[in-house]
Amino acid sequence: MDNAEPSTNGDLLNDERYEKLGNQTVAAFEVEIGQHPGLFSGMMSSVVAAKIGVKGIMVVGDDEAAKAAVKKFNDNVTPNHTIARVGGGVNSEWLRSRNELLRDVDGSKPMVQLCEGGVCKLLDLKDVQGLF
Repeated sequence: MDNAEPSTNGDLLNDERYEKLGNQTVAAFEVEIGQHPGLFSGMMSSVVAAKIGVKGIMVVGDDEAAKAAVKKFNDNVTPNHTIARVGGGVNSEWLRSRNELLRDVDGSKPMVQLCEGGVCKLLDLKDVQGLF
């Protein structure tokens, strides 16, 4: 029964329309999910994300902290997290064209940020190593 479900694209693209559609989809199945949670195991992550939000990690450039953040993200299960790469040899033009918050980010100046609830915090290498 459980197949396609809302994704984190609304957060990754900073697109309120996608976020609204995802929340509407989750709300439409709320009763069924409560009655038969085993049938909706894939959608449960969307339910949790809708309730507690999504943390975004923005990685710019390719310094030691940026490389460590990408490795941490790839090596760990990170539910309710998105990662956006800018610069550092990564083709990020499409993402930058879709997300107005990333358009003016200088891809040559390395940094790692953790964003949650509209607030972002710069992370140094020690902070990155403590993620997840």
